[in-house]
Amino acid sequence: MQQKYLVPPVGRQLITVPSTAGLREKWIGAMLDKTGRAYAGALRLDFSPSCESDKALNAVADTLARHPILAAHFQIEGDILVGYAPTESSLREVLREQMRTKHTGITNEAFLAHRARQSSEPGLRLASVSDDNGLHVWIGFWTYTCDGASIDLLIEEIANRYLGKSLKSSRSWEEYAQMEVTQTVKQVLDSRTRVNVYPVPGPYGIDAVRATPRGTVGHTQSVRFDSPIPRSMVLTCARAYRVTPFVLLFAAFQRAVSAVSGVKTVVTGVPFANRRHPDDHTVVGPLSNTVPITTHHELGEPLVAVLNQVQRAVIRAAERQNIETTALYPEGTSPRNVDYDLPFPQLFNAWNSQRDGTEISLGKTEWMYLRLLPNGTCRAGFEITLDEHSEYISGRIDMDVEAYDGQVEQVIEHMIKGLNSLN
Repeated sequence: MQQKYLVPPVGRQLITVPSTAGLREKWIGAMLDKTGRAYAGALRLDFSPSCESDKALNAVADTLARHPILAAHFQIEGDILVGYAPTESSLREVLREQMRTKHTGITNEAFLAHRARQSSEPGLRLASVSDDNGLHVWIGFWTYTCDGASIDLLIEEIANRYLGKSLKSSRSWEEYAQMEVTQTVKQVLDSRTRVNVYPVPGPYGIDAVRATPRGTVGHTQSVRFDSPIPRSMVLTCARAYRVTPFVLLFAAFQRAVSAVSGVKTVVTGVPFANRRHPDDHTVVGPLSNTVPITTHHELGEPLVAVLNQVQRAVIRAAERQNIETTALYPEGTSPRNVDYDLPFPQLFNAWNSQRDGTEISLGKTEWMYLRLLPNGTCRAGFEITLDEHSEYISGRIDMDVEAYDGQVEQVIEHMIKGLNSLN
């Protein structure tokens, strides 16, 4: 049943997909997971009963076909990551055929339960069901071929296709990657920087107190939270302490992780959006590059005492956006001997969307609703939002329920306590 969701490989008319340093880093991360399944994310689109099903299905298929990197597979050839993907026309044919498949009994859990044999396989999945509540479409990708900004671009394109609007001009992933390869000078971590990132053997966070063996994957639960912390207070404090709002919230999060886990040195992988130029904001692909940031904490130390340290760590990490994959590992280890355990267990989750949980108009009486489905991309994921339309900050933490039972609430509690101490 699960295999019916997976878009079958297209064996003809393959094109070469160029790889950037960031994509290679993401793909190596996927290979570190024994199954690769922890790097598969998904979303669901619910179309209102008044929508035309065929029109909606074609809009989805044609949109995905325009971005073949989503259906690409990758492999290392001579220490170079090489991708292969179908052409737009051949992929469109396969996707439309997939949409004509009659699916029944699909649930979010069943769709997320897809297991790939290896992460080098194409990970694009697609399924749909029609009922009295309208049309429901599930879409799944490898998360190392798509980031949150890409999801918003895909959703916008699906809506415009349904409405018959002209599509915005955009740069393809192939064009972007070719430019990135020719213009980017790769940076590597020198010995001194590597010691700063990994000063002692891990674990570097919540994994120090997890209840299940490392490497096991249980049920990831997304815990949303609200807080009594005013958005205006965060912005005011950031200006007063001469740090960015991100640094302020990031410091509170890492300090909370340290308090809950009892670990003094915390390493968090943070996805830096590499969309530095206007044209980059139109590219669908893995433009979010996860970079480790290390901070040190002492028991009872006030949050304000670590802000400058965290600011410096973030700046140093931002300078390392294009780095060799092997430089991510502590001295003496490499992707070949780390035994499939990532050296940093905490990740900010780049699988997000500004349209998540919103109703998107498709006409006077027609609409679609986007819902992101929690995935196992990270053992502990964190997302917090300074929403300009909300008075207070809010967010969510994704954790493996069995591995970290009860600790997610403790992390949130410590974060709020730390932020309140700044007021």
